Amino acid sequence: MMKNRFLATILAAVMAVSAAALSGCGKKEKDAVPTLTWYVPGDKQSDQQSVMEKVNEITTKKIGAKIDLQFIDTGSFNEKMRMNMAAGDPFDLCFTGFVNQYSNAVSNEGLLDITDMISKEAPELYDALPEYAWEFARVGGRVYAVPNLQIFALPVGLTVQTRYADKYKFDFDSVKCAKDIEPFLKMVKEGEGKSVIPFRNNWGIGLFYEGKYEAINSSVAIRTDADASSHEVFFIYDTPEWKEGVLTFRDWLKKGYIREDIVGLSDDTLDYSQGKYAVACEGYKPGVLAEVKNTIGQDVRYVGWNKPYMFRDGGAKTMIAVGRNAKNPEKAVKFISLLNSDKELYNLICFGIEGKHYTFNDEKKVVLTQNSGYTPNASWKFGNQFNALIMEGQDDDVWEQTEKQNNEAMLSPLIGFTLDMTPIKNEISAVSAVQSAYVLYNYTEESWEKHRKKLEEAGSEKIKKEIQRQVDEFFKNKK
Repeated sequence: MMKNRFLATILAAVMAVSAAALSGCGKKEKDAVPTLTWYVPGDKQSDQQSVMEKVNEITTKKIGAKIDLQFIDTGSFNEKMRMNMAAGDPFDLCFTGFVNQYSNAVSNEGLLDITDMISKEAPELYDALPEYAWEFARVGGRVYAVPNLQIFALPVGLTVQTRYADKYKFDFDSVKCAKDIEPFLKMVKEGEGKSVIPFRNNWGIGLFYEGKYEAINSSVAIRTDADASSHEVFFIYDTPEWKEGVLTFRDWLKKGYIREDIVGLSDDTLDYSQGKYAVACEGYKPGVLAEVKNTIGQDVRYVGWNKPYMFRDGGAKTMIAVGRNAKNPEKAVKFISLLNSDKELYNLICFGIEGKHYTFNDEKKVVLTQNSGYTPNASWKFGNQFNALIMEGQDDDVWEQTEKQNNEAMLSPLIGFTLDMTPIKNEISAVSAVQSAYVLYNYTEESWEKHRKKLEEAGSEKIKKEIQRQVDEFFKNKK
């Protein structure tokens, strides 16, 4: 009898402990703070952990979530995100735009439709951005990403390191187009040898045609200059600007103005950050010279020849999206909203911790601390740039200037147009395969005819006709 009573007592105690444990586990699981995975192109920062600890103090308090910021090498970001989306990776947030191309990510069903979720979870977000910004984000009338509010009208031009401009007495007024930079490249090559790379081609053929026409996809464009009223579409590779561009780049490679290992090079950001390029392609925006200086450690000057123009995807080049299989999509949307409203959070992610990663000068402007372990120097990746602190070398009214440039820019007639690739999906894939077989820097007069014929065989004419039909329909409904 005593034995049975003892066993019963032990059993009761075990059950009580188990119940308490289970109750505790349930409470722990219920109260656990979810972590949002956020993929961004760029280099991982050595002191990133200390920054994210402070970030998570803010986000835990304000939205009940932590952030796992994961930088992925820019050169491999496209492929990495393509694989992640194809595999159904349950990431919560990702950069999309000029890398991880927005339209492709949407068409491949890698991103979540957050139109209604914004209205429910963060309605203030719709008011935080001007209406034209949301036009960039809409695909078929639905929103799959939130634009990072910044400069949207970005004329292409060149930054020239001041030390070389002064040394070789570069005449900035002499440059009226890309080709005019060649005499200066020649002087740098002859004067600096292999220690300096004269030209960084980080803009591609667009350096030659932007300001004259706007690409709708990789092969078809519409004019944006005085001849734009017809809305006629045409092949980019049929234009004199395209031919001039490919032949020029081939010539510059042969002359040593472009690095000899450019073919197959996926990422040159390290060389760029070390100031190894005398000239680089750069879109002009207020404060850009200070940004470049903070990146390469050298003073630069800008030379451009185009007026500000807002492309139909101008606001879609830098965006934050929610993954299709995100585990915490509501929290992800709340976090995006917080990035657009909370200046402390935004600047913490952009610049790090005051006194450790940056300081303020006497003008209350940011001075980055060298070798601090956290210098992403890319505030355009992280949200509303109008919330950014002003950096050393930038004007006090840099954000007012930015807004003015956006407001005064010529607007693309195609803003609001979304290309439906469904009818020509197969042809686009075939044309892309042909395009990839022709290496930009190996292009010759003879290869053009072969290239043109293979594009026709792949279905380029069908692509052109279908895009023209959609463009015509767009303008018909726009009236």
